Amino acid sequence: MKENPTRIVEINKKQCFAFSHFLNELVFQPEELSDKLMYPPTTFSKENIANFFFYTVAIDHQTHPKNKAFQGIINGKLLKGADLLYAITLSLLKKNPSFFDPNNILNLSENEFQDFFTVKAPNNELITIYNPNERLNLWKNAAKILKEHNTKDILTYLAPANNFLLRHDNNGILQRLKKFKAYSDPLEKKSFLLMKFLSKANLITLKDPQNLHLPIDNHLIRLALRIGLVDVINPNEKVIFLKDVPVTETKDFEIRRVIRSAYDLVLSKTTKDSFAIDDLLWHVGRQCCPKNAPSCQSRDTKGIKKVKEILYVEKGKYCPFESVCKGFHEKAYRELREHFYRSYYY
Repeated sequence: MKENPTRIVEINKKQCFAFSHFLNELVFQPEELSDKLMYPPTTFSKENIANFFFYTVAIDHQTHPKNKAFQGIINGKLLKGADLLYAITLSLLKKNPSFFDPNNILNLSENEFQDFFTVKAPNNELITIYNPNERLNLWKNAAKILKEHNTKDILTYLAPANNFLLRHDNNGILQRLKKFKAYSDPLEKKSFLLMKFLSKANLITLKDPQNLHLPIDNHLIRLALRIGLVDVINPNEKVIFLKDVPVTETKDFEIRRVIRSAYDLVLSKTTKDSFAIDDLLWHVGRQCCPKNAPSCQSRDTKGIKKVKEILYVEKGKYCPFESVCKGFHEKAYRELREHFYRSYYY
């Protein structure tokens, strides 16, 4: 029998509208690309900056090895997950301005790549990013395609799009990015994340922002469930949002598709910039609403302090969303978490 998972979750329109209204009233600032450990300085060439984001976003997915944290100290600062990933790739570019030349990427060995992304954790244990060989293959696929198009940088490759995400001739940015394995997710998480970075770096100005969606990752999935933007309507499937029960690719797609549509509804009713909203959601999900111990449950204030430091959010004792989040008030929502699916899509 053909799998039909479309009735696992559904959009809660009333809560989406309530969250939109809340966001319209919330005072916060978008994140700037000012962290010198993670983002390239404006003195770098625009091609190098664009390539940095293109290659880093290409491998920006599920960094933590099984039962461990991908964390290490860079320049005296403890970094984890995506922060550590960006710091490592930036250090590679700083050491070698030609690091992201397609020929250099194609000549990298598995051992070299693994060494780049192996760090010493605070307990002195050596930790390697999850599935390094797969990530290297994503880089090599990207370099091969750029080389086949007689270019060394992603800006030149995307130039025929003329800053349109979608075009009738299939030469839009999203359509051209789909040729890369790393950017082949049908829901385009990495493509929209790349658009955010390139826009913030003033390297592109999108002509059809109405075609933007939020880059749906684990943090945004978890927030959608806990805030109540979507409801779990199939009681037989609720366990996948309570325990790490692996789901199929089809179920993963359908869950993320509905959640992306829920966020689309939120965006349609808010006056705030979609990239700024993604900044807010990602940092709140990561800092205040982690998988196992949301701040509203643990009464930990470290996360909200970090979010306020980055985004200058004015509200919240434990989380900025306290007044609108169903999980803040109801345990049944608070205990929900993202489903488990290993993928290089997000």
